Amino acid sequence: MIRPSRGRALDTALATALLCTSCSGVIAPSRPALSHGPVPSATSSADVGGAPAVPGADVTSSGTADRPRLPVTAKRSAVGQPVALSTQPDVRRAIARSGLTAMLDRPGLRVVRAGQVAVVGRQPTGRLRRIAQAAAAGTAWDVRLTGRPVPPGVVIPVLCPDTQDQYADLAGPGMDQSDGFSPGNAPLVVLRPDVVDEALEDDFPPDLLVTHEIFHALTIVGASETMPTWLMEGVAEYAGRGIVGSDGVWADISDVTELPTGSDFDSEDMQDRARAYEASYSFVRYLVRRAGEPRLMAFYDEARRDTAERLTPTQLLLKHYGFDETTLVRDWTTARSLEVVPDL
Repeated sequence: MIRPSRGRALDTALATALLCTSCSGVIAPSRPALSHGPVPSATSSADVGGAPAVPGADVTSSGTADRPRLPVTAKRSAVGQPVALSTQPDVRRAIARSGLTAMLDRPGLRVVRAGQVAVVGRQPTGRLRRIAQAAAAGTAWDVRLTGRPVPPGVVIPVLCPDTQDQYADLAGPGMDQSDGFSPGNAPLVVLRPDVVDEALEDDFPPDLLVTHEIFHALTIVGASETMPTWLMEGVAEYAGRGIVGSDGVWADISDVTELPTGSDFDSEDMQDRARAYEASYSFVRYLVRRAGEPRLMAFYDEARRDTAERLTPTQLLLKHYGFDETTLVRDWTTARSLEVVPDL
Protein backbone atom coordinates (compact mmCIF):
# COMPACT_ATOMS: atom_id res chain seq x y z
CA MET A 1 0.00 0.00 0.00
CA ILE A 2 0.92 3.63 -0.28
CA ARG A 3 0.53 5.62 2.86
CA PRO A 4 0.74 9.29 3.86
CA SER A 5 3.75 10.16 5.97
CA ARG A 6 3.22 11.03 9.61
CA GLY A 7 3.66 14.67 8.68
CA ARG A 8 0.95 14.61 6.01
CA ALA A 9 -2.46 14.53 7.65
CA LEU A 10 -5.20 12.63 5.90
CA ASP A 11 -8.56 13.65 7.22
CA THR A 12 -9.75 13.67 10.80
CA ALA A 13 -12.11 10.86 9.85
CA LEU A 14 -9.22 8.71 8.57
CA ALA A 15 -6.71 6.99 10.83
CA THR A 16 -3.06 7.57 9.99
CA ALA A 17 -2.49 4.17 8.39
CA LEU A 18 0.82 3.20 6.90
CA LEU A 19 -0.28 1.86 3.56
CA CYS A 20 1.50 0.02 0.77
CA THR A 21 0.69 -0.71 -3.00
CA SER A 22 -0.41 -3.78 -4.79
CA CYS A 23 2.12 -6.16 -3.33
CA SER A 24 2.16 -4.53 0.01
CA GLY A 25 1.15 -4.02 3.61
CA VAL A 26 -0.26 -1.70 6.22
CA ILE A 27 1.14 -0.71 9.56
CA ALA A 28 -1.18 1.27 11.75
CA PRO A 29 -0.79 3.30 14.88
CA SER A 30 -2.10 1.68 18.02
CA ARG A 31 -5.88 1.36 17.89
CA PRO A 32 -8.41 0.01 20.37
CA ALA A 33 -8.57 -3.71 19.57
CA LEU A 34 -11.87 -5.54 19.44
CA SER A 35 -12.41 -8.80 21.30
CA HIS A 36 -11.45 -12.17 19.87
CA GLY A 37 -12.37 -15.72 20.73
CA PRO A 38 -10.36 -18.86 19.97
CA VAL A 39 -11.31 -21.14 17.10
CA PRO A 40 -9.58 -24.21 15.65
CA SER A 41 -6.46 -23.46 13.66
CA ALA A 42 -6.70 -23.34 9.89
CA THR A 43 -6.03 -26.58 8.05
CA SER A 44 -5.03 -27.29 4.50
CA SER A 45 -7.50 -26.06 1.92
CA ALA A 46 -7.88 -29.69 0.90
CA ASP A 47 -9.71 -30.28 4.18
CA VAL A 48 -12.40 -27.71 3.43
CA GLY A 49 -15.93 -29.07 3.30
CA GLY A 50 -19.45 -28.61 4.51
CA ALA A 51 -22.41 -26.63 3.29
CA PRO A 52 -22.04 -23.00 2.21
CA ALA A 53 -22.58 -20.43 4.92
CA VAL A 54 -25.83 -18.50 4.91
CA PRO A 55 -25.53 -14.71 4.73
CA GLY A 56 -26.96 -13.04 7.77
CA ALA A 57 -26.03 -15.83 10.16
CA ASP A 58 -23.76 -15.46 13.17
CA VAL A 59 -23.42 -11.68 12.92
CA THR A 60 -22.28 -10.36 16.28
CA SER A 61 -21.80 -6.88 17.61
CA SER A 62 -18.09 -7.42 18.04
CA GLY A 63 -17.45 -7.36 14.30
CA THR A 64 -14.41 -9.61 14.65
CA ALA A 65 -12.98 -12.42 12.63
CA ASP A 66 -12.62 -14.89 15.48
CA ARG A 67 -9.21 -16.51 15.37
CA PRO A 68 -6.55 -17.46 17.89
CA ARG A 69 -4.31 -14.55 18.81
CA LEU A 70 -0.92 -14.94 20.43
CA PRO A 71 1.27 -12.06 21.52
CA VAL A 72 3.82 -11.35 18.82
CA THR A 73 6.58 -11.63 21.41
CA ALA A 74 5.56 -15.25 22.05
CA LYS A 75 6.35 -16.21 18.48
CA ARG A 76 9.89 -14.86 18.25
CA SER A 77 12.39 -17.07 16.47
CA ALA A 78 16.07 -17.29 17.20
CA VAL A 79 18.06 -15.19 14.75
CA GLY A 80 21.67 -15.34 13.78
CA GLN A 81 24.35 -12.67 13.84
CA PRO A 82 24.98 -10.58 10.73
CA VAL A 83 27.29 -12.14 8.16
CA ALA A 84 28.53 -10.84 4.81
CA LEU A 85 26.18 -11.37 1.88
CA SER A 86 29.17 -12.65 -0.10
CA THR A 87 29.20 -15.71 2.20
CA GLN A 88 25.55 -16.56 1.46
CA PRO A 89 25.32 -18.00 -2.08
CA ASP A 90 21.74 -19.24 -1.68
CA VAL A 91 20.57 -15.77 -0.67
CA ARG A 92 22.41 -14.21 -3.60
CA ARG A 93 20.79 -16.71 -5.98
CA ALA A 94 17.34 -15.97 -4.55
CA ILE A 95 17.86 -12.23 -5.10
CA ALA A 96 19.15 -12.82 -8.62
CA ARG A 97 16.07 -14.91 -9.49
CA SER A 98 13.86 -11.96 -8.57
CA GLY A 99 15.64 -9.75 -11.09
CA LEU A 100 16.55 -7.17 -8.41
CA THR A 101 20.26 -7.58 -9.08
CA ALA A 102 20.97 -3.91 -8.32
CA MET A 103 20.84 -4.86 -4.65
CA LEU A 104 23.70 -7.32 -5.16
CA ASP A 105 26.01 -4.56 -6.39
CA ARG A 106 25.91 -2.56 -3.16
CA PRO A 107 28.98 -2.98 -0.95
CA GLY A 108 28.86 -3.90 2.70
CA LEU A 109 25.58 -5.81 2.67
CA ARG A 110 25.00 -8.14 5.60
CA VAL A 111 22.56 -10.97 6.15
CA VAL A 112 20.70 -11.95 9.30
CA ARG A 113 19.02 -15.34 8.99
CA ALA A 114 16.03 -16.63 10.91
CA GLY A 115 14.84 -19.99 9.69
CA GLN A 116 14.11 -19.70 5.96
CA VAL A 117 14.11 -15.88 6.07
CA ALA A 118 17.23 -13.85 5.26
CA VAL A 119 17.17 -10.10 5.99
CA VAL A 120 19.65 -8.22 3.80
CA GLY A 121 20.88 -4.69 4.44
CA ARG A 122 23.56 -2.42 5.87
CA GLN A 123 21.59 -1.19 8.87
CA PRO A 124 22.71 -1.58 12.51
CA THR A 125 22.71 -5.10 13.89
CA GLY A 126 19.78 -4.49 16.24
CA ARG A 127 17.59 -3.25 13.42
CA LEU A 128 18.42 -6.15 11.11
CA ARG A 129 17.78 -8.66 13.88
CA ARG A 130 14.45 -7.04 14.79
CA ILE A 131 13.25 -7.21 11.19
CA ALA A 132 14.43 -10.83 10.99
CA GLN A 133 12.38 -11.66 14.09
CA ALA A 134 9.32 -10.04 12.54
CA ALA A 135 9.86 -11.82 9.23
CA ALA A 136 10.28 -15.22 10.85
CA ALA A 137 7.15 -14.74 12.94
CA GLY A 138 5.23 -13.49 9.91
CA THR A 139 6.30 -16.47 7.82
CA ALA A 140 5.14 -18.91 10.49
CA TRP A 141 1.81 -17.06 10.76
CA ASP A 142 1.31 -17.07 6.99
CA VAL A 143 2.13 -20.78 6.80
CA ARG A 144 -0.50 -21.45 9.47
CA LEU A 145 -3.07 -19.50 7.46
CA THR A 146 -2.27 -21.09 4.09
CA GLY A 147 -1.80 -24.59 5.50
CA ARG A 148 1.31 -25.04 3.36
CA PRO A 149 4.90 -24.98 4.61
CA VAL A 150 7.65 -23.15 2.78
CA PRO A 151 9.34 -25.78 0.55
CA PRO A 152 12.61 -27.16 1.95
CA GLY A 153 15.65 -25.30 0.73
CA VAL A 154 13.70 -22.16 -0.22
CA VAL A 155 15.04 -18.94 1.28
CA ILE A 156 12.94 -15.75 1.41
CA PRO A 157 15.15 -12.64 1.20
CA VAL A 158 13.82 -9.49 2.87
CA LEU A 159 15.71 -6.58 1.33
CA CYS A 160 16.24 -3.39 3.34
CA PRO A 161 17.61 -0.58 1.15
CA ASP A 162 19.50 2.24 2.89
CA THR A 163 17.65 5.17 1.35
CA GLN A 164 14.41 6.05 -0.37
CA ASP A 165 16.30 6.51 -3.64
CA GLN A 166 17.63 2.97 -3.44
CA TYR A 167 14.14 1.71 -2.65
CA ALA A 168 12.69 3.62 -5.61
CA ASP A 169 15.33 2.09 -7.92
CA LEU A 170 14.25 -1.40 -6.88
CA ALA A 171 10.52 -0.64 -6.82
CA GLY A 172 10.33 1.05 -10.20
CA PRO A 173 7.95 3.73 -11.46
CA GLY A 174 4.66 4.07 -9.62
CA MET A 175 5.84 2.01 -6.65
CA ASP A 176 8.37 4.38 -5.13
CA GLN A 177 5.97 5.55 -2.41
CA SER A 178 4.83 2.06 -1.44
CA ASP A 179 5.69 0.78 2.03
CA GLY A 180 6.96 -2.50 0.64
CA PHE A 181 6.45 -4.90 -2.23
CA SER A 182 6.96 -8.44 -3.46
CA PRO A 183 7.98 -8.55 -7.13
CA GLY A 184 5.59 -11.35 -8.04
CA ASN A 185 8.12 -13.56 -9.84
CA ALA A 186 10.02 -14.89 -6.81
CA PRO A 187 9.46 -15.22 -3.05
CA LEU A 188 11.16 -12.02 -1.98
CA VAL A 189 10.20 -8.84 -0.11
CA VAL A 190 11.55 -5.28 -0.27
CA LEU A 191 10.83 -2.83 2.57
CA ARG A 192 10.85 0.95 2.36
CA PRO A 193 13.45 2.14 4.90
CA ASP A 194 11.72 5.19 6.37
CA VAL A 195 8.52 3.24 7.03
CA VAL A 196 10.36 0.60 9.02
CA ASP A 197 12.32 3.34 10.80
CA GLU A 198 9.10 5.01 11.91
CA ALA A 199 7.67 1.72 13.12
CA LEU A 200 10.76 0.91 15.18
CA GLU A 201 11.14 4.44 16.54
CA ASP A 202 7.49 4.47 17.63
CA ASP A 203 7.97 1.10 19.33
CA PHE A 204 5.28 -0.33 17.03
CA PRO A 205 6.54 -3.61 15.60
CA PRO A 206 7.00 -3.93 11.85
CA ASP A 207 5.35 -7.36 12.05
CA LEU A 208 2.14 -6.28 10.30
CA LEU A 209 3.91 -4.87 7.25
CA VAL A 210 6.38 -7.75 7.01
CA THR A 211 3.68 -10.42 7.44
CA HIS A 212 1.53 -8.79 4.74
CA GLU A 213 4.43 -8.70 2.29
CA ILE A 214 5.61 -12.23 3.03
CA PHE A 215 2.08 -13.51 2.44
CA HIS A 216 2.32 -12.01 -1.04
CA ALA A 217 5.78 -13.52 -1.53
CA LEU A 218 4.48 -16.98 -0.60
CA THR A 219 1.30 -16.90 -2.69
CA ILE A 220 1.57 -14.42 -5.55
CA VAL A 221 4.25 -16.12 -7.64
CA GLY A 222 2.52 -17.45 -10.74
CA ALA A 223 -0.86 -16.03 -9.76
CA SER A 224 -3.36 -15.14 -12.45
CA GLU A 225 -3.49 -11.50 -13.49
CA THR A 226 -7.28 -11.73 -13.32
CA MET A 227 -7.24 -12.38 -9.59
CA PRO A 228 -9.28 -9.59 -7.95
CA THR A 229 -7.08 -7.00 -6.26
CA TRP A 230 -9.46 -6.82 -3.30
CA LEU A 231 -8.88 -10.53 -2.68
CA MET A 232 -5.11 -10.41 -3.12
CA GLU A 233 -4.73 -7.42 -0.78
CA GLY A 234 -7.58 -8.29 1.59
CA VAL A 235 -6.20 -11.71 2.50
CA ALA A 236 -2.65 -10.37 2.89
CA GLU A 237 -4.01 -7.62 5.12
CA TYR A 238 -5.99 -10.18 7.12
CA ALA A 239 -2.74 -12.06 7.70
CA GLY A 240 -0.88 -8.90 8.65
CA ARG A 241 -3.44 -7.60 11.12
CA GLY A 242 -3.80 -11.07 12.56
CA ILE A 243 -0.22 -11.28 13.71
CA VAL A 244 -0.53 -8.13 15.79
CA GLY A 245 -3.98 -9.16 17.07
CA SER A 246 -5.73 -5.96 16.02
CA ASP A 247 -9.02 -5.28 14.28
CA GLY A 248 -8.60 -1.53 14.66
CA VAL A 249 -10.53 0.49 12.09
CA TRP A 250 -8.09 2.67 10.16
CA ALA A 251 -10.25 4.16 7.42
CA ASP A 252 -13.90 5.16 7.26
CA ILE A 253 -15.80 2.76 4.97
CA SER A 254 -19.25 3.36 6.43
CA ASP A 255 -20.56 4.45 3.01
CA VAL A 256 -18.85 1.70 0.97
CA THR A 257 -21.37 -0.56 -0.76
CA GLU A 258 -19.20 -2.37 -3.32
CA LEU A 259 -15.81 -4.06 -3.43
CA PRO A 260 -12.86 -1.93 -4.51
CA THR A 261 -11.31 -2.45 -7.94
CA GLY A 262 -7.73 -2.13 -9.12
CA SER A 263 -8.24 1.54 -9.96
CA ASP A 264 -9.16 2.26 -6.33
CA PHE A 265 -5.81 0.89 -5.20
CA ASP A 266 -4.02 2.95 -7.85
CA SER A 267 -5.88 6.18 -7.06
CA GLU A 268 -3.82 9.33 -6.56
CA ASP A 269 -6.12 10.13 -3.63
CA MET A 270 -4.55 8.69 -0.48
CA GLN A 271 -7.92 8.43 1.24
CA ASP A 272 -9.31 6.36 -1.63
CA ARG A 273 -6.38 3.98 -1.37
CA ALA A 274 -6.76 3.67 2.38
CA ARG A 275 -10.46 2.92 1.99
CA ALA A 276 -9.70 0.30 -0.67
CA TYR A 277 -7.44 -1.61 1.71
CA GLU A 278 -9.81 -1.22 4.63
CA ALA A 279 -12.81 -2.41 2.60
CA SER A 280 -10.88 -5.39 1.22
CA TYR A 281 -9.78 -6.44 4.69
CA SER A 282 -13.28 -5.95 6.08
CA PHE A 283 -14.89 -8.14 3.39
CA VAL A 284 -12.28 -10.88 3.85
CA ARG A 285 -12.85 -10.78 7.59
CA TYR A 286 -16.58 -11.12 6.91
CA LEU A 287 -15.97 -14.21 4.74
CA VAL A 288 -13.95 -15.78 7.56
CA ARG A 289 -16.79 -15.14 9.98
CA ARG A 290 -19.16 -16.85 7.54
CA ALA A 291 -17.20 -20.04 6.97
CA GLY A 292 -13.73 -19.97 8.56
CA GLU A 293 -10.17 -19.59 7.36
CA PRO A 294 -9.82 -22.95 5.55
CA ARG A 295 -12.64 -22.06 3.14
CA LEU A 296 -11.17 -18.61 2.63
CA MET A 297 -7.89 -20.19 1.58
CA ALA A 298 -9.66 -22.68 -0.71
CA PHE A 299 -11.39 -19.73 -2.40
CA TYR A 300 -8.13 -17.76 -2.56
CA ASP A 301 -6.15 -20.68 -3.98
CA GLU A 302 -8.65 -21.36 -6.75
CA ALA A 303 -8.94 -17.65 -7.58
CA ARG A 304 -5.18 -17.30 -7.99
CA ARG A 305 -4.73 -20.29 -10.28
CA ASP A 306 -4.45 -19.40 -13.95
CA THR A 307 -6.29 -22.28 -15.62
CA ALA A 308 -8.36 -22.63 -18.79
CA GLU A 309 -11.36 -23.66 -16.69
CA ARG A 310 -11.11 -20.73 -14.32
CA LEU A 311 -14.33 -19.26 -12.97
CA THR A 312 -15.11 -15.59 -12.53
CA PRO A 313 -14.77 -14.14 -9.01
CA THR A 314 -18.54 -14.10 -8.50
CA GLN A 315 -18.77 -17.73 -9.71
CA LEU A 316 -16.06 -18.66 -7.24
CA LEU A 317 -17.91 -16.92 -4.42
CA LEU A 318 -21.03 -18.84 -5.38
CA LYS A 319 -19.07 -22.10 -5.41
CA HIS A 320 -17.34 -21.59 -2.05
CA TYR A 321 -19.92 -19.55 -0.13
CA GLY A 322 -23.22 -20.49 -1.78
CA PHE A 323 -24.15 -16.94 -2.82
CA ASP A 324 -23.13 -14.55 -5.56
CA GLU A 325 -21.07 -11.41 -5.04
CA THR A 326 -24.07 -9.07 -4.99
CA THR A 327 -25.76 -11.01 -2.19
CA LEU A 328 -22.60 -11.39 -0.12
CA VAL A 329 -21.63 -7.73 -0.50
CA ARG A 330 -25.13 -6.65 0.52
CA ASP A 331 -24.96 -8.79 3.65
CA TRP A 332 -21.43 -7.53 4.38
CA THR A 333 -22.63 -3.92 4.37
CA THR A 334 -25.51 -4.88 6.68
CA ALA A 335 -23.16 -6.73 9.03
CA ARG A 336 -20.85 -3.69 9.21
CA SER A 337 -23.73 -1.50 10.34
CA LEU A 338 -24.19 -3.78 13.36
CA GLU A 339 -20.57 -3.70 14.44
CA VAL A 340 -19.27 -1.83 17.44
CA VAL A 341 -16.06 -0.19 16.27
CA PRO A 342 -13.63 2.34 17.77
CA ASP A 343 -14.15 5.99 16.91
CA LEU A 344 -11.96 7.16 14.07
